[in-house]
Amino acid sequence: MAAAEETCSKQLDPRIRRTRELLQQALATLLDTRSFEDISVQEITEAATVNRATFYAHYPDKFALLECLVGGRFYSLLSARNVAFDGTCPTALQGIVLALCDYLAETPARPVLSCSRRW
Repeated sequence: MAAAEETCSKQLDPRIRRTRELLQQALATLLDTRSFEDISVQEITEAATVNRATFYAHYPDKFALLECLVGGRFYSLLSARNVAFDGTCPTALQGIVLALCDYLAETPARPVLSCSRRW
């Protein structure tokens, strides 16, 4: 879990943050026209104008990139609602549920991912 948090962290060097934003934007753009299963790391790197080695320096695989993309968008919605959930505030649950509703409303409908990856 700590590795995922580090991969998605916003407290990074601006060059690292920019590269990760390029990769996340590239994936988001590709998801507008294709399913996640049909998108390769090579296609993501070409759309982001970075090489594969750079991709793997930031993310272990495309699933980690997707996790950061979704997580980043969700956390921005939480921030817009001034929700800082740390487990100590019982009313934060309402803000989280409302942010989830916002996220689902803003995210275009896509078929459910049917990934073969085991968690």
